[in-house]
Amino acid sequence: MDKTLLRVFQSQVLLQCQFVLYAADDLNTALKPMDTRRLFFAVQNLLNAAANISKVLWGPGGKLAAQREPVRNSISVTDPSPLEFSGMRDNFEHFDDRVDRWWRESRGHGHIDLNVGPRTSIVGIDDIDMF
Repeated sequence: MDKTLLRVFQSQVLLQCQFVLYAADDLNTALKPMDTRRLFFAVQNLLNAAANISKVLWGPGGKLAAQREPVRNSISVTDPSPLEFSGMRDNFEHFDDRVDRWWRESRGHGHIDLNVGPRTSIVGIDDIDMF
């Protein structure tokens, strides 16, 4: 990989790592008064920054894993890495698909949003695995 391209990717990883830390600070701030909307805002921002790191390191959907191996090696990211998994980020990014699926598959259309707590604390909703 060209050194200039490698440096650009490395600088983007650094920037997105800083964004992850900013989002983590926001998340901790939102937890103190339990500001649920701000908490989910922070989680979404954290996941987006982590997803951007993943895209730099593996390409979208892992399609450029071999090509991006020099970037991973240059910053000592080994396989497997939790940064590679995009499932939770996809839940936030493709929430509209999740809502459509819930509407098709739910019998009672009970809706819970922005829940911070165990699923067992809520009764009376269809048990549809949305994630």
